[in-house]
Amino acid sequence: MTTNKTTYGKPGFNQRNDGGSSGGKAPRGDTSRFEFMVPLASPDPATFDTLAEKVAEQLYQDGGYNKNKPAQLRRFYDEIVMWDQKLKLKPQALPEYLPLIRMLNAKVAYAVARDLVSESFRQMLRHLLEQVQPDQPTTFQNLKLFLEAVMGFYKAAESRKN
Repeated sequence: MTTNKTTYGKPGFNQRNDGGSSGGKAPRGDTSRFEFMVPLASPDPATFDTLAEKVAEQLYQDGGYNKNKPAQLRRFYDEIVMWDQKLKLKPQALPEYLPLIRMLNAKVAYAVARDLVSESFRQMLRHLLEQVQPDQPTTFQNLKLFLEAVMGFYKAAESRKN
């Protein structure tokens, strides 16, 4: 995967030239692409604020009328929260749970095929899940926090546009 390290004046705003890690065209004419690099291993101050807001705006724009409805996005966030709760009870289990956590990629691919979420949402989630490392539990915690921030900013974007 090649990335362009062009910064848009703020940390974390590195645009991806390859359209994410999907390696192919989006299904059913969906041309949306996830354009941001989200640093989960060592997030900077803008990650959960400015970057999350930009990502939420992009997801809202890419969703159009029928995709990326809050209930659909919330479904995936709720599953991340469920895994986070399990990991709080058993922190050493991340290596054991990680294959099941990454199965979210298959679930979101199914949602894309059913036109429930955009291709950019699929690429974002894949980008985030790829960064979760079994020996770095903070990467999963930061994934959860980032999605929490995106969900809040998404709701704000939705209410501004309606």
